[in-house]
Amino acid sequence: MAGEKRNRIKELSDMQRAGRQKILMFTDWYEPGFKAGGPIQACKNVVAGLKGTYDFFVLCSDRDLGDQVPYKGIPVNQWIKTETGVNIWYASPDFMGKRRLLKLLEEVKPDFVYFNSMYSFKYTLLPLWILLNNRYHGKMILAPRGMLHKGALKIKYIKKVVFLKMFLLIGWSRKIIFQATDEQERKDIEFFFTGRANVAVVEDIPTFNDQPLQERSKEKGSLKCIFLSRIHPKKNLHYFLDLLKEVDHDIEIGFDIYGSEDHHDYAEQCKKIAASLPPNIKVRFMGGVPFNRVFEMLRQYHVFVLPTLGENYGHAIFEALSTGLPVMISDQTPWRNLEPLKVGWDIPLQMKEKFMDAITRAAGWDQREYMEWSEGAYTYAKEYLQELHALEKYRQLFSSPETKSILLFTDWYEPGYKAGGPIQSCRNIVNILKGEYEFYIICSDRDLGDQAPYQGIPVNKWIRNEAGVNIWYASPDFITRNRVKQLVENINPDFVYFNSMYSRLYTLLPLWVLLWNHYSGKIILAPRGMLHKGALKRKYFKKYIFLRLFRFIAWHRKVIFHATNKQEQKDILFFFSTKAKITVLDNIPNTSLRQWRSKIKRPDELSCVFISRIHPKKNLYYFLKILTELGSDVKLVFDVYGMEEDKNYAKDCRQLSSLLGTNIRVDFKGPIPYDQVFATMRAYHLFVLPTLGENYGHVIYEALSAGDPVLISDQTPWRYLENKKAGWDLPLSEKDQFKEALGKALAWKQEEYDEWSRNAFELARDSFDIPRLHDRYRKLFG
Repeated sequence: MAGEKRNRIKELSDMQRAGRQKILMFTDWYEPGFKAGGPIQACKNVVAGLKGTYDFFVLCSDRDLGDQVPYKGIPVNQWIKTETGVNIWYASPDFMGKRRLLKLLEEVKPDFVYFNSMYSFKYTLLPLWILLNNRYHGKMILAPRGMLHKGALKIKYIKKVVFLKMFLLIGWSRKIIFQATDEQERKDIEFFFTGRANVAVVEDIPTFNDQPLQERSKEKGSLKCIFLSRIHPKKNLHYFLDLLKEVDHDIEIGFDIYGSEDHHDYAEQCKKIAASLPPNIKVRFMGGVPFNRVFEMLRQYHVFVLPTLGENYGHAIFEALSTGLPVMISDQTPWRNLEPLKVGWDIPLQMKEKFMDAITRAAGWDQREYMEWSEGAYTYAKEYLQELHALEKYRQLFSSPETKSILLFTDWYEPGYKAGGPIQSCRNIVNILKGEYEFYIICSDRDLGDQAPYQGIPVNKWIRNEAGVNIWYASPDFITRNRVKQLVENINPDFVYFNSMYSRLYTLLPLWVLLWNHYSGKIILAPRGMLHKGALKRKYFKKYIFLRLFRFIAWHRKVIFHATNKQEQKDILFFFSTKAKITVLDNIPNTSLRQWRSKIKRPDELSCVFISRIHPKKNLYYFLKILTELGSDVKLVFDVYGMEEDKNYAKDCRQLSSLLGTNIRVDFKGPIPYDQVFATMRAYHLFVLPTLGENYGHVIYEALSAGDPVLISDQTPWRYLENKKAGWDLPLSEKDQFKEALGKALAWKQEEYDEWSRNAFELARDSFDIPRLHDRYRKLFG
């Protein structure tokens, strides 16, 4: 025995060196068991489909569901290698303990661990606890197998809900990947785990009947029905038996029930109903049937029946369809809209009359009608299997790296828009990476300057939007040390990203919480141009003291600064010395597909637009002052879009604009949502932004991509524009150059303007290598 054990350990080591990845599968029952039905089939078919790619180790009970004795002739509590090359450990009831499981894990060293149940103590909860407690670093996948469906939860509801709340509270739901077999199960998982769960939708692999369709004899007025499932309240057998009481006496129905009596009292209830049925209804309880006889049994009947309270898949339903049996099932399975296809019925359980109509209609089929539906069922199953591609999805599930999480703090996020570029910076990072990372965003519940929160958006709770991003809209009094600490502990993020340099609630407080609690992940801080000399002109002394303090307490050594260009890198180094860690990485622009379009342009007419916050940093007053110095022969329209962030500054701008002559019309339009910016830009000839400093300038990119040449300061990354005939980037000390640029723009004729407009569009289009940028952001969060 000792020699066999040494040989087995050597064999396991050889597998490790061979390079094939190993999957350890925990399941209460496995073949030759059959009484548990679909969950056994689900595991068996995954193993059969992938055993050529992975080494499988299946750990299961040594007996079938409900049995008191183990399988005959099968050794227990040791690895057995089957003829198909699968390793199985049939565990006796007293085997599953902490030390023994730890020893098995050390022997197998699995790359992946797969759990085939939500609630099983021995084959899910105990091994999952051991893995987490011992800091297992592989991927853990849990398949709830429909156990979170509302129908399944009706049984022992309070006990299950308390368990699920505990599962969420202790954070296990964030440390595994849930396998949902359809979209409904994904919703069920996210309902209980509040959008924090990592869910992969991968359909079950069914067993297909490989025999050709066999014609069955069918006489009008009679029907042979089969129920093939566990006799358990969830399967709802009594519902159909009660319906049979209402069948017309001139219809003869044979109803055979196959399945283990999983719930003794419920089985007795069903037998009692069956015994009370009229003589034209013949019901037989046939007991369980092994998998290798399922198709043989199904071929003897006309219709398959399963009025279930809920199935995440329904292997027996597919097996019935694949043998040409139309099905009569509830609408609580993934198999929907069957009647129009003439393959069966999926009927709401509250609509008993529709079930009765289906029974009467099926009994009334003659041979020709029945074969039409039978062929429809067979063809439906065959086409479903051809389109499934489930094996490829399982390979992805067992190969792709575990999704890492990014916690992003930002003062404002969509649907907010008044803060401009910083919102777009975050939004574009999320959009380009959301398929590879799980994003959690904590932001204010209102837009910049607003007194009221966004309408219709719940606050102080996680919301998962349609794009799959988790957002917490925080009320003004929500962000405190303890709450931030709790949120971070719940998410356990791999990365934390701060979208501001000075924000007290959305940078400084959470950064302090992270460092105080010895957070071990990567912290990234994006100053967003707030260290630029132009931005520092406002409240200079206050900002200077803060930055000195930031450096004095050495926070700059504990974060990675995200600079969006070389100038911002220099600004960071100026304040924090060469000890600051910096990644220089361009902002991500809006990559939506756009086309150039010509705009009408007449000489001596010009429409200009400013879209940005009305704030001293954006320097709108400077351009208005230039307009007051233009001659009376200049005809110009200048529309200003943006929120008045600095009311006094906005008032000064309005007063100055009122001094302009009638030849120059200035209109303050107010802020506009981001999704209207591009269309608004297209209505003008020239974009204006004499800013004191931008680390990027999303709105400049938007203007160029709309075909607007730009008139901007030289305090942005957009440089040497005149050489490219796409605009001007001018020193703020040279007002005459701004006037000269306006004169050239006014003089443009249609052909010359089209040239500059097209150049602007092409500059935006060609300014970024999006795949390369995507890859560099992966490295930042790598």
